Amino acid sequence: MIGNGLCGVSFAGWSCISIARVCAFMGLLSVFTMVGCRSPSDVINRESVILDESWAHRVKSFSAREVRILTWPEAVALMKERNPLLLRADEERFRAQRGIGQVYKNLLPYMQLRMGIDKRINELDTISFDDVRWDLNAYSILSGVLTLRRDVYAAELTYLRSNLLREITSREKIIELHRMFIVSRQLQITEQRLLESERALRGMPASRRSLESTPATVNHLREQLRSRQAKLQSDLMKLLDLADFRVELRDDHLPEVDYSKTPLNIADASRVGVLRRKLLAIELVGARARVTGAKLQYWPDISVFLTSGPLWTTSSGETIWWRSEDLRLSLNAYMPIDINGRIRNQVRDAKVDLEFLQREIVLRETILVSELEDKRQALVQVERDILDQDRKRALLMQLLSIEGAENLSERLHQWSEIEARRENALDQRAQLNAFFLFFDEAFWSVSSINAPLVAPAAGDVKSPH
Repeated sequence: MIGNGLCGVSFAGWSCISIARVCAFMGLLSVFTMVGCRSPSDVINRESVILDESWAHRVKSFSAREVRILTWPEAVALMKERNPLLLRADEERFRAQRGIGQVYKNLLPYMQLRMGIDKRINELDTISFDDVRWDLNAYSILSGVLTLRRDVYAAELTYLRSNLLREITSREKIIELHRMFIVSRQLQITEQRLLESERALRGMPASRRSLESTPATVNHLREQLRSRQAKLQSDLMKLLDLADFRVELRDDHLPEVDYSKTPLNIADASRVGVLRRKLLAIELVGARARVTGAKLQYWPDISVFLTSGPLWTTSSGETIWWRSEDLRLSLNAYMPIDINGRIRNQVRDAKVDLEFLQREIVLRETILVSELEDKRQALVQVERDILDQDRKRALLMQLLSIEGAENLSERLHQWSEIEARRENALDQRAQLNAFFLFFDEAFWSVSSINAPLVAPAAGDVKSPH
């Protein structure tokens, strides 16, 4: 019979109250699922609206950004704090360092808390808290003790490699920042030379200062200067992650680097390329470890498990605690029989890869020696070119002050070419000095680079963020 909206008639062992409870539960679950799982289009549209608002705010505030004056130490500190590649390298080093401690933590027992209900469908209306089964289980893989040294060795090797890669990234970014300081200084000098040239032209008679029909005008050179200044700001924005302000560089305490005056002695192994060779050494150690790992597959694979019943379980109001009688030790050994030659092929391939790497390293070192010598000679030639352009410019300015108006267009065109060649030579000099600077350990922290590589303690882990 039916009354008050509740059905008291049973059907195949089910009561309508049970069916109503199950349907209500499934309905609520469906509602939560529909609410939580919106379509990708809705999610993308919402994110697009947020990005549109951010874009509008960014455009509005871009021209009003404050200007900060940065010296060399301040710029280096800001770059280490904000450069995305440096932050990523710090994070990779932190994860590798954390991995050393994780090898030891993996020896701890694994624990699991489980909750479950096991009832017949027609008994759902009688569910109570006593029907919930709780289990606390733990198990330990003792064979991890046997492979502990191998796993720690691999984790330490990973850390040392990530640490060297982080140092290489840091050097690259510091050298890039140093070049930007040099470019900023060159642009200031170029601007001063333009002002001097303008004053010299203004001192000429009016008939000789008509530059509108001359292709190489001061305005043209000033536009080139503005373009280079804009490029410098763009490069600084990327390097220092400048989203809310812009900077002007002041070369206070800027390290002076000029390898044309003090050439780098490439025969000094303690000064040239130490960091690079340590990274090559890690590659060799890793390659040899892969050979050893392939050979170890011939050895028996031993697994040791220590298991027991649940540490604690409760079901139907009854609680059962762990008993030592339930401990079980499982020891297994597997001896591979390489019938299909898989292990033999892996050993062979690892040895060949090691030989290739050794030959490649010899070739890399030979190429680097050749590059260092070639760039040393190129730096000498660039210095000569810069001096030559300076002499030509001084001579040209004298000719401009004494010649007639008929040669003005040609002289200004020559002046523009001299300035362009000089700027190109200065840029080449900066690139060559940066190349030598990367390999010159005397510029960097010699004590830390030449010291033996040591992995950190397993517990000494600190997140960079």
